[in-house]
Amino acid sequence: MAEQFLFPQNGDAPDAESFATLIGQDNLSDYVERGLTFSVDYSTPSVTVSTGKVYISRNTITTDRNGETRLTANYAIQLPQITESLVSSDVNHIYVTPNFGTNDSPTITSYTSTGNASSTEFKIGEVDTANQTKTLVNREPALSAKTLTFGLNDDFIFDYDESTSQLVLDDGNGLRSLNIDKNGNLEVPNGSSIVDAISPSSAANLALRGDGSGSGGVQITHGDGTTIADFHESGDVDVSSGTLSVDSPNTVLADWYSSGTKQAEIDSSGNINTAGTLTENSSL
Repeated sequence: MAEQFLFPQNGDAPDAESFATLIGQDNLSDYVERGLTFSVDYSTPSVTVSTGKVYISRNTITTDRNGETRLTANYAIQLPQITESLVSSDVNHIYVTPNFGTNDSPTITSYTSTGNASSTEFKIGEVDTANQTKTLVNREPALSAKTLTFGLNDDFIFDYDESTSQLVLDDGNGLRSLNIDKNGNLEVPNGSSIVDAISPSSAANLALRGDGSGSGGVQITHGDGTTIADFHESGDVDVSSGTLSVDSPNTVLADWYSSGTKQAEIDSSGNINTAGTLTENSSL
């Protein structure tokens, strides 16, 4: 049973367990803060774990002074470089062993079965001596929050809109440029744009963006910003250059526009109807 407890206050005993529970936060525990990387000698076999630091949590602990219970304690464990023997032709699970009962004696332990590790030990990786591979695990803290807001270069802010269950990108003043719902659907408000670099070559980059007209649709633009094609909410497609191929059950299969003016159309019978003169080199 957990007692009534408030820390720190004047007159509190300087118990290590009280300081451990003071920093006992789920979002700041159970991960490798730095180091503890693996250098493996597969011929021996053995693994050398580099100097590093890890945070490990415990659900409950008991104070040595008066036997009181403390909830959610967090421990900072620092380790020097340690070499641990491994088992050949097997998967070796590498753990930090805190040795809570002995002062300042954490170490590294390997097991071929995770079931052999105690509940107080913390896994930091694996070494497969059969396939000569190594894997590092638990390198980042888990983060859980009902509301999360953070800035991007002081220009944009990601936030969570509980009323719509959407992750929102805005300019900090409520002007949204991107909404993402829990199913991964992307919504771009009118006037906003998404730029997706398709090619690393600046001469061939394409950008897919909202057309900004307020009528919906998208644009495909060249990397230099010039428009290649407009896809309107009505279903019309404007192509400024190149060839447009359309498969459609409608009477008009394709329209050709130049500078916003319709120049020609292809009907379902294959006829080309032009508003002006269609030359041999024209492209539809």
